[in-house]
Amino acid sequence: MTAVYKRELKSYLTSMIGYLFIFFILVLAGIYQNALDKILQTGDYTPEQKKKNALKSKISAIYWLVVTAIFLYYTFGGNGNGQMQYSWIIWAIAGVLFGVLMIVIDLINKRRD
Repeated sequence: MTAVYKRELKSYLTSMIGYLFIFFILVLAGIYQNALDKILQTGDYTPEQKKKNALKSKISAIYWLVVTAIFLYYTFGGNGNGQMQYSWIIWAIAGVLFGVLMIVIDLINKRRD
Protein backbone atom coordinates (compact mmCIF):
# COMPACT_ATOMS: atom_id res chain seq x y z
CA MET A 1 0.00 0.00 0.00
CA THR A 2 2.84 2.39 0.81
CA ALA A 3 4.45 1.76 -2.58
CA VAL A 4 1.21 2.62 -4.34
CA TYR A 5 0.88 5.80 -2.29
CA LYS A 6 4.46 6.86 -3.09
CA ARG A 7 3.97 6.17 -6.80
CA GLU A 8 0.71 8.15 -6.88
CA LEU A 9 2.25 11.05 -5.00
CA LYS A 10 5.26 11.10 -7.31
CA SER A 11 3.10 11.05 -10.43
CA TYR A 12 0.93 13.83 -9.00
CA LEU A 13 3.86 16.11 -8.16
CA THR A 14 5.52 15.61 -11.55
CA SER A 15 2.40 16.49 -13.53
CA MET A 16 1.31 19.99 -14.56
CA ILE A 17 -1.09 20.21 -11.61
CA GLY A 18 1.74 19.29 -9.27
CA TYR A 19 3.99 21.96 -10.78
CA LEU A 20 1.22 24.53 -10.29
CA PHE A 21 0.77 23.40 -6.70
CA ILE A 22 4.48 23.76 -5.99
CA PHE A 23 4.50 27.14 -7.74
CA PHE A 24 1.71 28.47 -5.54
CA ILE A 25 3.36 27.12 -2.39
CA LEU A 26 6.58 28.95 -3.34
CA VAL A 27 4.68 32.16 -4.10
CA LEU A 28 2.89 32.01 -0.76
CA ALA A 29 6.16 31.38 1.06
CA GLY A 30 7.71 34.39 -0.70
CA ILE A 31 4.78 36.61 0.21
CA TYR A 32 5.01 35.48 3.82
CA GLN A 33 8.77 36.11 3.94
CA ASN A 34 8.38 39.55 2.35
CA ALA A 35 5.67 40.49 4.86
CA LEU A 36 7.89 39.43 7.75
CA ASP A 37 10.78 41.47 6.34
CA LYS A 38 8.55 44.54 6.22
CA ILE A 39 7.20 44.05 9.73
CA LEU A 40 10.59 43.32 11.30
CA GLN A 41 12.40 45.91 9.13
CA THR A 42 15.09 43.52 7.95
CA GLY A 43 16.75 43.02 4.58
CA ASP A 44 15.66 45.68 2.08
CA TYR A 45 13.37 47.31 4.64
CA THR A 46 15.92 48.62 7.15
CA PRO A 47 15.80 52.41 7.58
CA GLU A 48 19.27 52.77 6.03
CA GLN A 49 18.31 50.67 3.02
CA LYS A 50 15.07 52.62 2.56
CA LYS A 51 17.06 55.85 2.29
CA LYS A 52 19.36 54.31 -0.31
CA ASN A 53 16.45 52.90 -2.29
CA ALA A 54 14.60 56.25 -2.36
CA LEU A 55 17.02 57.66 -4.93
CA LYS A 56 16.95 54.48 -6.99
CA SER A 57 13.15 54.42 -7.09
CA LYS A 58 12.95 58.04 -8.25
CA ILE A 59 15.55 57.52 -10.97
CA SER A 60 13.94 54.27 -12.13
CA ALA A 61 10.49 55.88 -12.38
CA ILE A 62 11.87 58.70 -14.53
CA TYR A 63 13.94 56.28 -16.61
CA TRP A 64 11.04 53.97 -17.50
CA LEU A 65 8.72 56.89 -18.28
CA VAL A 66 11.31 58.26 -20.72
CA VAL A 67 11.83 54.82 -22.29
CA THR A 68 8.06 54.40 -22.70
CA ALA A 69 7.81 57.83 -24.33
CA ILE A 70 10.65 56.95 -26.72
CA PHE A 71 8.96 53.64 -27.58
CA LEU A 72 5.59 55.25 -28.24
CA TYR A 73 7.10 58.02 -30.36
CA TYR A 74 9.24 55.59 -32.37
CA THR A 75 6.33 53.21 -32.90
CA PHE A 76 3.42 55.59 -33.52
CA GLY A 77 4.84 59.08 -34.02
CA GLY A 78 6.43 60.58 -37.10
CA ASN A 79 7.06 57.79 -39.57
CA GLY A 80 6.29 54.95 -37.16
CA ASN A 81 2.84 54.12 -38.56
CA GLY A 82 2.18 51.69 -35.69
CA GLN A 83 4.58 49.03 -36.95
CA MET A 84 6.20 47.34 -34.01
CA GLN A 85 8.39 44.93 -35.95
CA TYR A 86 11.58 46.81 -35.06
CA SER A 87 10.62 48.83 -32.02
CA TRP A 88 10.77 45.86 -29.62
CA ILE A 89 14.54 46.27 -29.51
CA ILE A 90 14.03 49.46 -27.47
CA TRP A 91 12.90 47.36 -24.50
CA ALA A 92 15.86 45.00 -24.73
CA ILE A 93 18.34 47.87 -24.87
CA ALA A 94 16.52 49.75 -22.10
CA GLY A 95 16.59 46.70 -19.83
CA VAL A 96 20.34 46.26 -20.20
CA LEU A 97 20.99 49.99 -19.73
CA PHE A 98 18.76 49.99 -16.65
CA GLY A 99 20.92 47.31 -15.05
CA VAL A 100 24.03 49.33 -15.82
CA LEU A 101 22.39 52.48 -14.41
CA MET A 102 21.50 50.74 -11.14
CA ILE A 103 25.05 49.42 -10.77
CA VAL A 104 26.43 52.92 -11.32
CA ILE A 105 24.06 54.33 -8.69
CA ASP A 106 25.18 51.63 -6.23
CA LEU A 107 28.84 52.47 -6.87
CA ILE A 108 28.19 56.17 -6.33
CA ASN A 109 26.35 55.42 -3.07
CA LYS A 110 29.23 53.24 -1.84
CA ARG A 111 31.75 56.00 -2.54
CA ARG A 112 29.67 58.48 -0.54
CA ASP A 113 29.66 56.18 2.47
